[in-house]
Amino acid sequence: MKHAVVYSWLLIFFCSSNSAQSQKLTEDTIARFMEQAVVTAQRKESQPLLVPYSVQKINQQQLDDFNPRTTPEALMMVNGVFVQKTNHGGGSPFVRGLTGNQVLLLVDGIRMNNSTFRYGPNQYLNTIDAYIINTIEVAKGTGSVQYGSDALGGVVQVLTKEPPFSKEKKNWTGIVLGKYMSGGMEKTGRGELHFIGKKIALQAGITYRNFGDLIGGDTTGKQSPSGYKELAADVKLNFLLNKKGL
Repeated sequence: MKHAVVYSWLLIFFCSSNSAQSQKLTEDTIARFMEQAVVTAQRKESQPLLVPYSVQKINQQQLDDFNPRTTPEALMMVNGVFVQKTNHGGGSPFVRGLTGNQVLLLVDGIRMNNSTFRYGPNQYLNTIDAYIINTIEVAKGTGSVQYGSDALGGVVQVLTKEPPFSKEKKNWTGIVLGKYMSGGMEKTGRGELHFIGKKIALQAGITYRNFGDLIGGDTTGKQSPSGYKELAADVKLNFLLNKKGL
């Protein structure tokens, strides 16, 4: 009890001595949250607080901090979403208790779901390269009215990175990154090339990944063959037709 009392006093003293700073941080956090916009729930840009549904957004900063190995793993940050993932090559989100062909997957507004999607967990979300994602929006328990019967559980929309336009001169940039996990669990290499102009913006990238066999605890050891190699490539080209972007 003595330790608990001392800890509480320290916490109160810290808050009281930094009340002005804490208030500013709180106001900044609320302001950033209010500036967020989601498009999945109502198919148009809206503020989350004005949407009459349960919607959650994973932004670029959260993705950079969490650094998920695969796209399904990124959804583990979403409250109320369970990801069934028994291997690196799969990963199926359960939204409101439903998955498979009852949860709609979108990429920049384009449907991934089609007649080949089976009932139950599937691997299709993992075909999206985690390094091309800008934000992920999850609309839980709604979507059938806007999107059809394959959105009974909800909608998961992946919004990819957009190459920006330049207001000044043309510019070429590039990014190279790598990731290594011991025990042969993961080796990843990613290269990107960007061209920024006043009317044309280009982004192209290639990703190579090598996932080793999963290592189980106790007497399980390596679960072979559960590893695999992956090669992904992406290109996005934007044109500005006029000053208004129409």
